[in-house]
Amino acid sequence: MNFITNLYKRKVRMSNWELTIFKLSVFCISIPIGCYFADFFRPYLWPFIIIGITTGVWITIIWLHAMKEAS
Repeated sequence: MNFITNLYKRKVRMSNWELTIFKLSVFCISIPIGCYFADFFRPYLWPFIIIGITTGVWITIIWLHAMKEAS
């Protein structure tokens, strides 16, 4: 249990290409999982889409605000 709590305390710095490879690997893992559980998640599709769009817009606004303050 101690390992799990320490896992979130570490800070990791990645270059752009390392982050791209990480995102690609997560994407490639999530596609088969999504295909396997497609019928199970079908009733929740629209709530997931709405939450995804909302959080995407929210984080974009926060990022633009931070960029504005930095300059």
